[in-house]
Amino acid sequence: MDHFWTYTIWYILLGLTTVGELAAAFVLSGKRRLAAGLYLILAGIVLCFETMILIFGKAYTYYPMLLQTSPDPFDRVLAGNLFSQFSVAATALLVALFGLGFRWSFLLAAAYGLVEEIFLALGIYSHNWYSTWMTVIGLSLYFQLAKTLHAFLLRGVSPAVFYGCIFIGLFPLYIVTVVWAFMVSGHLSFNAALLSDPVASRYLLVLAVYAVPGAAAAMYIYYARSGPLRKALAAAALFLLYFACAVHGLIVIRPGWFLAVTVTTTAWAYLSVALMDRLLRQARKPHYRR
Repeated sequence: MDHFWTYTIWYILLGLTTVGELAAAFVLSGKRRLAAGLYLILAGIVLCFETMILIFGKAYTYYPMLLQTSPDPFDRVLAGNLFSQFSVAATALLVALFGLGFRWSFLLAAAYGLVEEIFLALGIYSHNWYSTWMTVIGLSLYFQLAKTLHAFLLRGVSPAVFYGCIFIGLFPLYIVTVVWAFMVSGHLSFNAALLSDPVASRYLLVLAVYAVPGAAAAMYIYYARSGPLRKALAAAALFLLYFACAVHGLIVIRPGWFLAVTVTTTAWAYLSVALMDRLLRQARKPHYRR
């Protein structure tokens, strides 16, 4: 309980501001489906960036004191990171929906820089090689990127851009939900000895042999105009990949849970693609629609 009032409460408050921002965005938006899809894309963009600088770059560390029973202590850092990144994505959504200019983007980015300095002072977050000014500059550009992306979606995008948006949106919708949930619960893990850094090794394999192939297969099955046989073969190839990686120790699944984990994550990936398609369908140029 001491940890809650010293560490966790500040992340909860950040989460509440995120909920407030999203509520405002959806109440004021005239196109709520598109706004929801845009939010998932924006969250996916920032999470992709965070994967590089947090997991592989060791830029900083969060101390939310959550997930104390998780088999991997790094999950606690990721939990804090999710509070942060879903918050900045919500702010980016507001910037996009209201068409705010660069001055507003800079002021909002500076506000996040102030929050970051407060978190540093409270001891619930720490820098390694990272600095707060990077947050201010990076978010200023990110908020304007959100505005530009929103404008493109309103005008309609080509299939390549559309599929790219679907794929990026799967990061928060598919990877952060069901895949990470199985990891946190101890049902799914990955080889920590492939690289010298156990965390980098584990999450490289999460992406390379599980999450990205699962997302790609789900998109192929949903969008491809090939017959049922080819789609069935794609699903079979995905399960064969999972099985081969499990046999060789790259994927570690709790005994007796192989089918439950792989079927659930694959089905969720497919449903996530279907949801993203529904949210963004109005953004696809009419003559390209499925």
